[in-house]
Amino acid sequence: MARKITIRDVSKHAGVGLGTVSRFVSGRGYVKQETGEKIRAAIEELGFTPSFHATAMRGTVGTSVSVIVPDISNALSSFVVKTLGDELRQHDIKMFFASPSGRPEVEAEIVQNFISRAVDGMFLMPSDEDNVATTNLLQLQNFPKIILERDFMHGVPGVSHVLTDHASGVVEAVAYLKSTNHTSAALFCPQTGRPGRDRGRAFTDAMNCHNMQATVLMGSMEGDWVHDEIVCMSCANALPEALIVGHNRYLAPLITALRKCGHVIGQDVSLITHDRVDLGELHFPPIATIERDVALIGKLACRCYLDMRDNGEEGRREVIPTTFRPTLSIVKR
Repeated sequence: MARKITIRDVSKHAGVGLGTVSRFVSGRGYVKQETGEKIRAAIEELGFTPSFHATAMRGTVGTSVSVIVPDISNALSSFVVKTLGDELRQHDIKMFFASPSGRPEVEAEIVQNFISRAVDGMFLMPSDEDNVATTNLLQLQNFPKIILERDFMHGVPGVSHVLTDHASGVVEAVAYLKSTNHTSAALFCPQTGRPGRDRGRAFTDAMNCHNMQATVLMGSMEGDWVHDEIVCMSCANALPEALIVGHNRYLAPLITALRKCGHVIGQDVSLITHDRVDLGELHFPPIATIERDVALIGKLACRCYLDMRDNGEEGRREVIPTTFRPTLSIVKR
């Protein structure tokens, strides 16, 4: 069995002091750029992986963590941050928060800033799943890293993932539409990110399985394009019998467009949204929803962190199910 590579091996290979390597790996203290490059190269050549458990046993148990989400104005993101913060406070862990407003280059700067502040863990919902700068920064840190809702850094030791099974709720919704004699439906979802990809794939497969006409429309996170698509389809007399909103920011512009075109939800067009939001609940009729226990994201993320910090766990994958809740916004045809 091969001997485990230690920080002493990295120190010898790079030709620098043990304390310098320790500062570089932990992000605690200044290391010259040239020296850091030597250490990084040694780590990659030797395949060194820091031990969380050893760090905890030396008494550096985490008391502060950082939380980074793309856009705090998003209802889901803000609720996840709130529930995660509530969980962390129960364990006397301080939480520092930042949002890059969806800009990957700013996200990398924020990650570097938190590393320099010597946080003991990081919860990240990446703006871009292919952000190389953020990946490179995090791979060399020996604190627990929890990735929320994204396919990011899979297979990397020391990383846990808390994800949603977006497919199950979509499949239930399509089956319900079939049972109420719908023959066509359209899904509006973001063109980037795991949630949009998973929802789009599940929707297309389920619609094909039921021999229903499927339309998948993908665009930016902002909802103006959804409004325009609804108006165009309505003017062309090509509006599908059911519409599924794949992002909560799309709900308001979609409802506005339907009203502008003279459509009545629950009477001549069916509407389904994702995740419970105030607009969907206050609308009459309430909007049918593909939903999940959003609070569970924060609870499971905190549990992953504690298991990695206190028990030396190398990371795991937690998946939250989705279900479909029908309402009178579905036309029985």
